[in-house]
Amino acid sequence: MLERALRKAIAREDLDENEAFEAVAQILAGGVSPVKTGAFLTALRMKGICTGELLGATRALKKLFNPWSELRDGFLAMDREEINVDEETVERTSLPGKGGTATFNVSTACALVVAACGVRVVRHGNLVPSDYVGTEHVLRALGVEPEITPAVAKRCLEEANVAFVYSPMVHPSARLLYQVRRQLGFRTLLNLAGPLVNPCGANAVYLGVYDPRDLLIFATVLRSLGTEKGIVVHGEGTLDEASVTGLTRICILKPGGFEIQEFQPEDLNLRRASPSQIKGGDARENASIIRAILEGESGPRRDLVVLNAALALVASGAETNIRDGMSRACEAIDSGRALRVLNGLVELTNEAPCLRKVDL
Repeated sequence: MLERALRKAIAREDLDENEAFEAVAQILAGGVSPVKTGAFLTALRMKGICTGELLGATRALKKLFNPWSELRDGFLAMDREEINVDEETVERTSLPGKGGTATFNVSTACALVVAACGVRVVRHGNLVPSDYVGTEHVLRALGVEPEITPAVAKRCLEEANVAFVYSPMVHPSARLLYQVRRQLGFRTLLNLAGPLVNPCGANAVYLGVYDPRDLLIFATVLRSLGTEKGIVVHGEGTLDEASVTGLTRICILKPGGFEIQEFQPEDLNLRRASPSQIKGGDARENASIIRAILEGESGPRRDLVVLNAALALVASGAETNIRDGMSRACEAIDSGRALRVLNGLVELTNEAPCLRKVDL
């Protein structure tokens, strides 16, 4: 199946959902060489990935992880591609061996603010060794232990309204896939499917994409996976986040279909920022930025978090429009609740045994 799928991709023919599912499942089952895996992913990237391919790959990846049944009780998923496996989303500095992000970890800060607004949030990812900066690294710099058991994750969700969930054990084949896509150095089908593979069964999603052409593709896949409501977003200059530097495009999942909207920062009475004003750095620098925002720092970085938190609140159904969501997000920060969510998460994840200390 993989060889047939590879031949179709090379010929620039789209795979249907079942063909993509079988090909990715074969890779995950082991026995496929890194060379063939890389060729398959590269051919799909050069052809352009279609809806059926993304849906099939997501279904195959979902079978890889056991559902975290402890958390299956209605929440907002805010998963993102981990930037530490994708050089296309990382701005390299001139210092040898040092990597920095084009923006700080906006979605991490956003999750804390949304939780402070009373919406339960789960973010799922995988622990992947990296020279770059991912959510895991920033959480550790903030004092949060990311490698927790499902029971601790459930307690975090109950007491702090937010849980950062990382797969405790990565399947050997999945580990190989991460190595392959890191070596390729560009986004592939697996990077795109990653944010869709939340094992907790969220019924609402706030999801960012790096290409505006992917808005409808992701919305269609989310609907096919049973997602009830959500927003897919692309921002100029900030890519998979809403933007304060340029145009933001969103696709809203609605009962009758999808609605595309566009807006500029000025449309929401936000001052347009330059990319340098929201630039991130390494894990320690990004953690300092997040903590400063939660402690009341004003300016473009706060605006960026508030805007994305507002869209996440609309995606969850907690608010009906962006302006009301922004007011609610500002109040959550100014009252100190968002900072208390972070401090509570630090306490909860460090007082219990982490996955590295327990026998699985």
